[in-house]
Amino acid sequence: MSTNFIEMKQILLLVIAITLSAFTFANNNAVYTQTVRGTIIDQDSKIPLIGVNVILLGSEPITGTSTDVNGNFRLENVTIGRISLKLSHLGNEEKVIPNLTVESGKETLLFLEMIESLEQLEEIIITGGRKRGEVLNEMALLSARTFTVDETKQYAGSLDDPSRMVSAFAGVSNDPEGLNEIVVRGNTPKGIQWRLEDVEIPNPNHFAFESTTGGPINALSSNMLATSDFYTGAFAPEFGNVTSGIFDMKMRNGNNEKHEFTLGLGALGIDVAAEGPFKKGYSGSYLINYRYSTLALIDNLNLVDYGGVPKYQDLTFKVNLPTKKTGKFSIFALLGRSGIDITEEDKSEKTVGEGSQFGGFGVVGLSHLYQINSKSFIKTTLSASNNGTNINFSSLMDDDTFMEVNKAHWNKNTLTSMVKYSNKINAKHRVILGAEYKHFFYDMKDENYFEKEEKWKTNIGLTENAGLFQSYASWKYRISKNITMVSGLHYTNFLLNNSQAFEPRAAINWDISKKSKLSVGFGKHSMPESIITYYANVYDEQWNKSTPNTDLDLSKANHYVLGFEQRLMKNLNAKVELYYQSLYDVPVENDVTSNYSILNEQHGQVLKELVNEGKGRNYGMEFTLERYFENSYYFLATASLYKSEYKTMKNEWRNTRFDGNYAFNFLAGKEFTMGDPEKGRILSLNTRITYNGSRKHLPLDLEASREAGYGIYDYNNAYTHRLDDILNVNFTASMKFNRQNTTHEIILDFMNLLNGQGKVSEYYDYTTEEKIFGNQMSIFPNVMYRIHF
Repeated sequence: MSTNFIEMKQILLLVIAITLSAFTFANNNAVYTQTVRGTIIDQDSKIPLIGVNVILLGSEPITGTSTDVNGNFRLENVTIGRISLKLSHLGNEEKVIPNLTVESGKETLLFLEMIESLEQLEEIIITGGRKRGEVLNEMALLSARTFTVDETKQYAGSLDDPSRMVSAFAGVSNDPEGLNEIVVRGNTPKGIQWRLEDVEIPNPNHFAFESTTGGPINALSSNMLATSDFYTGAFAPEFGNVTSGIFDMKMRNGNNEKHEFTLGLGALGIDVAAEGPFKKGYSGSYLINYRYSTLALIDNLNLVDYGGVPKYQDLTFKVNLPTKKTGKFSIFALLGRSGIDITEEDKSEKTVGEGSQFGGFGVVGLSHLYQINSKSFIKTTLSASNNGTNINFSSLMDDDTFMEVNKAHWNKNTLTSMVKYSNKINAKHRVILGAEYKHFFYDMKDENYFEKEEKWKTNIGLTENAGLFQSYASWKYRISKNITMVSGLHYTNFLLNNSQAFEPRAAINWDISKKSKLSVGFGKHSMPESIITYYANVYDEQWNKSTPNTDLDLSKANHYVLGFEQRLMKNLNAKVELYYQSLYDVPVENDVTSNYSILNEQHGQVLKELVNEGKGRNYGMEFTLERYFENSYYFLATASLYKSEYKTMKNEWRNTRFDGNYAFNFLAGKEFTMGDPEKGRILSLNTRITYNGSRKHLPLDLEASREAGYGIYDYNNAYTHRLDDILNVNFTASMKFNRQNTTHEIILDFMNLLNGQGKVSEYYDYTTEEKIFGNQMSIFPNVMYRIHF
């Protein structure tokens, strides 16, 4: 994301000028209203609930309605601003949906669930329903957190990016050098899993590499997302092929009654979104969003003249196609392309290296939900995905000519089929069975040229395919009104070498009182390594190569979690979690003198002979104090104290690379109503202060690097010390105002407002033959203007 600062200022000034023009035309005294409507279903069986009372809290006189035979409700002429809804239905637990945003530019569309009460004839139904912050997936009882689209926009420094936003949660820290890569409870970032519409997907970040999970720019637009879940450990039985954390992203359905649009212009991209019905009287809808890099557009128009412009574009869509008799179909896709030219210069600004990186990713899926009866349904999903990167780089040789020294292409195609059967036996029992099969097709080659030896070395060279089969059984048992248990078994088999694992899971929630809750959980988890780990070429001193890692077993981890939650006040909640993770069968170098473990990698390219003889352990305590948004303000304070260690064949415990030891976050925000509330002019100020312990670093052996001509690191002293701790202050100011059927927004977001430059890593610069430090990301201002209509 580094660009010439002058051109960045020009972009910011352009967006601000457009926005100020919109403010000028929006100055009127009208009062605006909008429609609030949605669908309410049973949480377990997914059938529509008929006759749910929907009350607009605080309305005078009381405004309300009831759901029809399809579970749909509608409230007309709701005054714009913040509202809360109360849902009540005989036989279901009462539920309050707080602080919904109503804007004049778009209808407020809701998809809500209610849970059946164990006391069918109880007149006073349990108030509150699912508490704010608890996850959508009722099979996940702990180490999980839901997040909303409002939060991805609201949290300072998030840039509408879910992975930057969740780094404020307890147990999560981000990459200080600017990528959105995250570390969960001391685990390597490559253990993160991304899911979209229940399907595991490739890394959805531009400029990403094979087997990484982060990048500088996320392709998932907030225009497309619904409320989603994030998990940090002891996962529910349905989740496999993961050991660290899970993004379980959901896409919302488009408006099925009227066409609506969003246009956005900002420093990171130009967005165009559209949604609407296919025809009148049909409840199907479409939703689509396209984004193009602002810098690339300016470069294409020849308005700037400098190299290294990051160019990217992405397209996301979802089509919802319900039928009367054959169930509900949906088609979804996320597609992205990116590229950048690379130039390296020496101290005299002479070009000594040049090349390019370009690639893309994509997933297209078809899902079908069929309601078998009032208690059970079956969901089937088919998807195809691709991710790939192409790299070439040339260096200036001694004869003053350029020679290609690195060329690589990484291409991976995946076909996925999955089926899920759910049966709500009664109010106490629900059973879910599922199976998934993935087939991978690989075409990858990575080569480096060594000038001294005048030879090419092929690190990876493969054209292969492999399969991954998973299945699970999950049982939710509501032992009483206050105690819920979820247990189950997950099975994984990586068919490349038939490595497999049976993974038991169990968790219990006990609502001690209306204000306090105790949770305990255990889960065994496993995952294979990246294919480039299995097929890495290892060279001996005579340059003979072998592929010794094809028989590696699955890496495994046991997660133990104990949690306690206390509601201190109506909108103030405190939560503590203790955890211990025991990792085993971890790939380490097959050398009793080596300190190398794959737990310290951010990617999967490991040019060493590995064996599953390593271990790891992560343990710590997490604290969260959250004041939910109410009366125009919120705050969130999180603290994490943790330890992350590993053991190799050397049989001694050492710090991992990601052993930061502590992470602290404080977020706060306040909304100010400018003038009459009914006119919908809202100023929002938000800040986030982060203080994280620096990751442990791998020291550079400068003399050995100078002799070799490339970076050589001292593994004998690996991860014993850290560089600088990281202080980061982010600030966001936004203004929202409404006109008839139109909403305008301007967001000004500053990352690293104080421009801290903590040292976080060290590298070898072959052009100067000196050690250089990688610093935390510099101050980055982002401005965005949006109009919804």
